[in-house]
Amino acid sequence: MMENPKFVESDAEPEGDMLKRQATMARKPGQARHRSPNYPFIGLEKAIERTRQIYDQDRRHEVPMKVACEQRWEYKPGGSQADQTIAALKAYGLIDVNGNGNSRTIRVSDRAYRILLNATDASERIKDAALSPAINGELWQKYGTDGLPTNDLIRHYLIFERHFNEDIVDSFIANFRETISFAKLDSSDKIRADVLSGLDNEPNPSDEGGGKMIQDAGQGQQRQNQPPPPPLVGQKDFPLYLSNNKRAILYVPATMTAKDYELLKRQIDNHMAIIEATSVADDKPS
Repeated sequence: MMENPKFVESDAEPEGDMLKRQATMARKPGQARHRSPNYPFIGLEKAIERTRQIYDQDRRHEVPMKVACEQRWEYKPGGSQADQTIAALKAYGLIDVNGNGNSRTIRVSDRAYRILLNATDASERIKDAALSPAINGELWQKYGTDGLPTNDLIRHYLIFERHFNEDIVDSFIANFRETISFAKLDSSDKIRADVLSGLDNEPNPSDEGGGKMIQDAGQGQQRQNQPPPPPLVGQKDFPLYLSNNKRAILYVPATMTAKDYELLKRQIDNHMAIIEATSVADDKPS
């Protein structure tokens, strides 16, 4: 039987220290807000620990958000830590979130259940979780095949290509490296198709210059529309990334086979062929 995942001390910034530092970065009057792309507030190891605290007391029952945050994790009411932790656990695919606003509930996900109970595929599910947040998956696709480069190279990419706030980028890199190490990922590991299709972009509370896994990947672009409705029971989000920072979302069955993904791809290809055959316009916006 596979051993329990071990939780060890790391060099990543503690939750409390991160919040204190982010508070010092609050905008001054007239200062432009700098939004970073979505990123997990805590590393995977800590996220699994938080999930275990829910499972140990509530198993896989629906747990009101207030109970999880204030009783299981002992966060202060109204603090930002609670929402950020929920978002991180959801990004790693460790919990399912249902409902809206104050009526939201969380439940230990199938992935987390297999990890916590040491299923035969637990090590693979841990790897899936590590690469589920969109920015984690992106960095692994870019660098993982040849091994992660130095922090300086990752930092340069995140700041100048992905427009990370320079005040939080080092903390994110530390958490990212900790997560990759904890998941025991190496250059032979690839992102599975179902994980790749569901890379997280869950909106969260507002960002005051730090980026707390809450923002679009644009440079400070504010949301102009309300967030899309949550998927129905038995469905999941299938995010699509378009040009000019535009996004689209499909709702697909929560469980899909490789054949299902191939059928979906063919239908998109067929739809594109129809558009090309019937359209007289080019790709340039009017």
